[in-house]
Amino acid sequence: MPVRDGADRVVLATLNHVLQRDGYRLQIVPAGALVAETLAAVQTMNPASILVSSLEESGRARHLVKRLRTVCPEIPIVVGRWGLQASSKLRADLCAAGADDVVTTLAQRGTTCCA
Repeated sequence: MPVRDGADRVVLATLNHVLQRDGYRLQIVPAGALVAETLAAVQTMNPASILVSSLEESGRARHLVKRLRTVCPEIPIVVGRWGLQASSKLRADLCAAGADDVVTTLAQRGTTCCA
């Protein structure tokens, strides 16, 4: 799910294209939706995992993760902070909010920072 806008959605669309070659598929919720609308869409999808895409450092990602964790307590949540170095404080904040992992590149998928 894109955190803020179309740029976050473009990253997810590109990622979907790459992952399709490995047999995976992303369902992308609309960019810019209200948090309640996003949560409802995710619950309808019943995903195996959730990827929160964010190009900007903002409290919205943390808020979204926190709300997702309350409605999807068993679903793994990964935050993609694409192209940026995630500081240890940012990682700690997102993991405290409920993220299972925070990555900045595709090469990091499958690693865990919030154990």
